[in-house]
Amino acid sequence: MYLWLIRTFQVVTCVVLGTFDACLTVVLRLLGLERDVYLREWQRSFGPKAPPQFPPEHEPGEPHYPYSIWDYHGYIRTVIVVDYLDRAKVEALLPDYLELAHVPDAALEKHPVLFSFGLNEHFGPVWMPVKTISYMELLVSIPDTQLKGKRDGYVGPFYFPPRLWLNRLFPTVVGRLLGYPKMLGRVPTTADSCTIRRLFGGEIARLKVTPCGISGPIAKIPGFGRWMRRANQPIATKVFFSSPLFTHFQWEWNLAKGQQAEVTLEVISADFPVLARGTYRWSPLQEGQSGAILVSSPFEWQIPFSRKILDESAAEKQMAAGV
Repeated sequence: MYLWLIRTFQVVTCVVLGTFDACLTVVLRLLGLERDVYLREWQRSFGPKAPPQFPPEHEPGEPHYPYSIWDYHGYIRTVIVVDYLDRAKVEALLPDYLELAHVPDAALEKHPVLFSFGLNEHFGPVWMPVKTISYMELLVSIPDTQLKGKRDGYVGPFYFPPRLWLNRLFPTVVGRLLGYPKMLGRVPTTADSCTIRRLFGGEIARLKVTPCGISGPIAKIPGFGRWMRRANQPIATKVFFSSPLFTHFQWEWNLAKGQQAEVTLEVISADFPVLARGTYRWSPLQEGQSGAILVSSPFEWQIPFSRKILDESAAEKQMAAGV
């Protein structure tokens, strides 16, 4: 029943809010209040973009996800910062149905966290032939979580987004419907920077990026392999008093391009999770270290599916391991 409601609401929001957001984008750009310049020249340096595949290529070791025309896809160009941060502060961001899993490559008092400052282009349902919505989004994500108190079937790892800021209404509403804590704000940009602002208020954070170092297919970037797997973990969220909803954001890494980068982030507001107010700098990502990269990639975002899909994957891995 809930899936039927999601799909019905999706059609309505695509027609109404999707049209509104598309018109808003045209008006803002005609008035010079918004420019499509963020990381654009960097992305163009790789030549024509590869369109999203449907269904995406199955990544080794991942569950066999039930891709559907009701899913969403698009293209993202983004700055990604990966780091190991204070485990207690990270755990405080989790809902009551999730807990942090043990992470072998992290110190006992640390846990991996991923920040993405990106432009999502041509976002919309797979079934919609023309996709006109593009929007900026700051995503704070915690990978390697697990269902609390569960021992049977697939209990983790899951990827959880405790905070997202966007500058368009349609993807914000769709995300809220699926339990993502998305906040509508303003995200002005330049070619190499962006600022996250409240919709009616002051600044939350400012980011500045400098591309440098190795570039090309994403697999060439040192140290990003384990983070690629983390970013493609299934996502567990909740809406009101529902049981956990399971969705999935599929980065199409086989088609992605990337480059190492230097990043400076100024956190201005206490609303920014995990990091206290101050200025933070990350060097280009290297093997076994924290750091920053640029990513240009198609993606598919799946609507909720049954936990049985994940349970089947867990059973297959146990059989392969002889358990």
